[in-house]
Amino acid sequence: MRVFKIISTLVIFLFFYNIGEVLSKTLVFKDAYNRDISITVPVKRACLLATYQLIPALKIKSQVVAIGKWAYDDPIMQSTITELDKIPAPGVGGPGLNVELLKKLNVDLVVTFRVPLEELNFLKSIGINTFAIYPNSVENLKETIKWHSIIFEKEKEGQAVLYEMEKILKIIEKRTSKIPENKRKKVVWLHSDLTSVAGGTGIINDTLLKISAINPAASIFPKSTIAKTSLETLTKLNPDIIFIWGAALFEPSDLTNNPQWKNIKAVREGKVYKLKALTTFSPKHVIDMLYMAIKVYPEYFKDINFKKIANEFYYKVFGIPFSNKFL
Repeated sequence: MRVFKIISTLVIFLFFYNIGEVLSKTLVFKDAYNRDISITVPVKRACLLATYQLIPALKIKSQVVAIGKWAYDDPIMQSTITELDKIPAPGVGGPGLNVELLKKLNVDLVVTFRVPLEELNFLKSIGINTFAIYPNSVENLKETIKWHSIIFEKEKEGQAVLYEMEKILKIIEKRTSKIPENKRKKVVWLHSDLTSVAGGTGIINDTLLKISAINPAASIFPKSTIAKTSLETLTKLNPDIIFIWGAALFEPSDLTNNPQWKNIKAVREGKVYKLKALTTFSPKHVIDMLYMAIKVYPEYFKDINFKKIANEFYYKVFGIPFSNKFL
């Protein structure tokens, strides 16, 4: 499923003439729920609940008047946005948004992740325009970034970001595409608790495929993004590597120090890693992918200086040096 699709760049036009130049227009896009959403571009007063890292990447601070609450703890936001705490946060993106604040800020558009449809319908009913995104693949993530560059009229900046992302993806592909099927590692992604895993759909599964890893949980939960399983099943899957979602309330030590997990190869060999700052709504996801690929296949990345590559990427995309706190 494509995250969005431009229905037509000629659907509706709102013309404002200045010496014959068109200053704004209305475009129609399909969001993650396949809803047709009309957006007047450039968006001048946006609320970004999930994609706030695109503020420094696309240089759109002057066009964003509200952000998701999680942005306050985001290390990239803290490093790039001055007076971050002064940007209002109406919530985190799901039910319970501060509608009065959104109205007060006169927001043109709220960009959120895939929250319950009834929440979006409620916001629409009170005159708040919303657009739901849900990148379910790396390609969808690139489309989402391109969409942001269109609605904010920052196509040049968007192209530059996508170019840097492609460079990283090519580094990964050049090495992992050479790995024979019989030498590919089994990798499990643990989500919000110790026995919730990434299934066979979604951007995490796509990420594992793109680094030439095998997601053994995909065969059990082929139609699930995240699925609940059991320690017994995880033991049978016996992954070589385990990655943990950054927002999970447990650490690698909760596995490695627990005798019940010792029958799993990844735990026994200490190959359990937590990506504390991972987000699948940001260009930085490709750097997280490179980090993961190196952890899974260090022998194929011996010529790669991860910190040097990450540093160059962060300077070009976010205007800051790379730090381990961004992983």
